[in-house]
Amino acid sequence: MPRTIYIIRHAERMDNVDPSWRKKVAKDFQSDNSPLSQQGHRQCIELSEWFKDIEIEHIFASPFDRTLDTATRMIGDRKFQIKAEAGFLEALYLCCSPPGIRPWKILKETYPLIDENYDPVINPWKGGFKPEGPGDDECTDRIKDTIEAILSKYEGDIAIISHGSPIAALLEVLTGKWSYVGQATVSKLIEKEDGKFKALSIADHAHLSDKKNLRAW
Repeated sequence: MPRTIYIIRHAERMDNVDPSWRKKVAKDFQSDNSPLSQQGHRQCIELSEWFKDIEIEHIFASPFDRTLDTATRMIGDRKFQIKAEAGFLEALYLCCSPPGIRPWKILKETYPLIDENYDPVINPWKGGFKPEGPGDDECTDRIKDTIEAILSKYEGDIAIISHGSPIAALLEVLTGKWSYVGQATVSKLIEKEDGKFKALSIADHAHLSDKKNLRAW
């Protein structure tokens, strides 16, 4: 049975629309870790409506708050855990050094659906990241290593919640084509016989009532 991968970009970021956002959130939010905006919350409601009929086995999300929050709100009252995977974090040149991922305990308290038993490919709380150069495509090797490790270890259909550049890199690794996608959009890939994947849809936004300013870059 060919497996399906759903790739979701996080919903709208607070810093997209509010330059003074850091004055309105907890002090442990660094400049690279903007939470979701109110529009992002609305997009998540619509993502949740889309997700209610999707059958998968595993959900992976970057450990920034905007991706964990998107995953949590998308899941709603369904019985899923979130595997927090730093291999799907934003391109490092766009992050603080080290990336502003909040402490594990705080994230688990904020997002109770985080799977405590998941052993991530990249664990930012017990290790770190290999250096990456400037540029969106510099995260490609990290993305390749992460998705290959996950596909070899976990069976069944999966969903991944990540960021603009890592999703473009993930699409290139799996389908051979680099594609930027908008916020709160869904890309659906299906496995072919040779282990590669075919894109059934890229950056689908049919579930969104407001399709403006999705920032596909």
